Amino acid sequence: MKSSCVCIECGAPNKQLYRMFEGGAIQLSQCERCKEVADKYAYRHLIYNHRLSTWLLTVFAVVLLFCEAYAKLKTSALNSADSILVQIHFHTLLLQSSIEFLIAVGGTYCIVVHTVTTPRVSASDIFKTLIISSFGKLSSVSALIWNEDFYPWISMATVLPAQTQACRAVLNIGLLSATVLVAMQSGLVLMASYTLSNWRVALIELWYHNLFT
Repeated sequence: MKSSCVCIECGAPNKQLYRMFEGGAIQLSQCERCKEVADKYAYRHLIYNHRLSTWLLTVFAVVLLFCEAYAKLKTSALNSADSILVQIHFHTLLLQSSIEFLIAVGGTYCIVVHTVTTPRVSASDIFKTLIISSFGKLSSVSALIWNEDFYPWISMATVLPAQTQACRAVLNIGLLSATVLVAMQSGLVLMASYTLSNWRVALIELWYHNLFT
């Protein structure tokens, strides 16, 4: 058990999550503020009270980035039988997706630090929050099998509500504040994506031209 935990209902700090008695009996602790059970399984549990290994989070992040890069490749206007060109596009899309995620983490953290009074929050907390709440990208990739046009909408419908709920839980803010925060973060990523896409296309053209001329 961690020495510093939070209630997953109201976000208040709690000294312990449970008490253990003789004979192995366990009693879940009650939150001192809201009087609810301090820790049930939810976003706050995963971020603050559960010891998620760095290795597991890293693997999940890499899988998400590969899925995102693959989805961007499938929904792009690329129509080429040149395997080298396709690989170049995929790897540059993977790099773009990685940069966009770092911008999402950094942007969200900066917004939170300047607008939300949450002394516990850290860049690591934001990183874990966005990783865990992006699980919907894994299922939305399956939409590419049926109709590539559906992917952006399914992705937004699964990821954005999850990120909003995660921000509400972890930052202990209301629905409106969480919605505005996620909207600002998404807008920042969209602007970055537009700029990075232009740079990526120019880089590919230069790279491909120098490779075969």
